[in-house]
Amino acid sequence: MEQLADARRHGATFVIEGQVQEPGYYLTPTVVTDLKPEMTLVKDETFGPVVAIQVARDVDEAVQLANDTRYGLGASVWGAPGPELDAVADRIEAGMVGVNRGLSTAAGGPWVGWKMSGLGYTRSVAGMRHFLQPQSQARRAE
Repeated sequence: MEQLADARRHGATFVIEGQVQEPGYYLTPTVVTDLKPEMTLVKDETFGPVVAIQVARDVDEAVQLANDTRYGLGASVWGAPGPELDAVADRIEAGMVGVNRGLSTAAGGPWVGWKMSGLGYTRSVAGMRHFLQPQSQARRAE
């Protein structure tokens, strides 16, 4: 709610304005446009049914906007399947990138964040290795 209030103070447009539902802390879906880089809705991770729409002039600017954060849990890229779309996905600085789908990890892959998103990773063989401490022992031949 603080992120949405900050966006409103900085001039964002609420295309769909979510409402808090009782009991508990539930927000109905919210769609926000006219974002500015200084908004916490742009800079910080948002957990909730909030779509924050930024407009980019081209693919390079879109990638720059997506990566211009200290967080990198997940992202999704959408477009015509092919090498161009794959190249955009490869440039996104996030632990999990959905290609023509929402955020998820690849089958059998770890749940992982980059930058300040998450501590390490979980799930999969790679994820389990994160919880192990390897040891190497060398012995003199007898």
